[in-house]
Amino acid sequence: MTNSNSVVDFSTVHSILKDATGAQRSVYRGVVRHNDTVRGPELVASAAADNDIKESLLAYHSNVLVGELKSAILRGNRIELDDFMSIWLTASGTFESANAKWDASVNRVNVHCAAKGAFRDSVSGLTGRNVTEGNHAFIRRVLDSVSKIENQITRGAADMVVMVSGDNLLITAGATDEGVWLEKADGTIVATGTVTASTQTTLDCTFDALPEDGAYRLCIAARGGLSLEYGVSKAFRNVTVKTAETEGSEAEG
Repeated sequence: MTNSNSVVDFSTVHSILKDATGAQRSVYRGVVRHNDTVRGPELVASAAADNDIKESLLAYHSNVLVGELKSAILRGNRIELDDFMSIWLTASGTFESANAKWDASVNRVNVHCAAKGAFRDSVSGLTGRNVTEGNHAFIRRVLDSVSKIENQITRGAADMVVMVSGDNLLITAGATDEGVWLEKADGTIVATGTVTASTQTTLDCTFDALPEDGAYRLCIAARGGLSLEYGVSKAFRNVTVKTAETEGSEAEG
């Protein structure tokens, strides 16, 4: 079995995921771009032409075989098609106890398929090519409305607004994969901001809660006003979170 094309085009989708500990991380997932959609009648016509078989006869036998496969799977059997794939039923959702009854509101029966044999080996030989067309966001400067010190965000100050300047920062209203947050050096998100205004060159945001004093990265994920089929770009800036000084602490200094 050989591949006519050893490279698969894919585009990236931006997502905020939680790991096993509940910590949030910003990642890009690859989504394969299919060249086309090929349906059953087209497969039958192509196979009939390639193998000099009467199309109507091949269509009949194909329908018989597919019907038998469906029936066998629905009876709870596992299907093994040598050098092609395995097909079997799975159960999803959790249970409160080892002998808990099926709860249709949370439990589902699904069909799972996995490539096997020569077909699996053929797929594993494919490589990917990122063809994402997207924004190129860039942060030039970060200030807040309290300290007005570059790259510093004040913690514990009422009505504090973080003001960012740069390029291609326009946020699409309602896009869940765009936004602003603070993260640690390892990428763990520690605070999520609310965008109050954005243009191509500026972005204002607020934070309901900020992490303890220290060094973090401010990240903005934006399309820069491009339509939703385009990719999301992330821009970063190293910042410091510092607790606001009280009048008493200023006097002591």
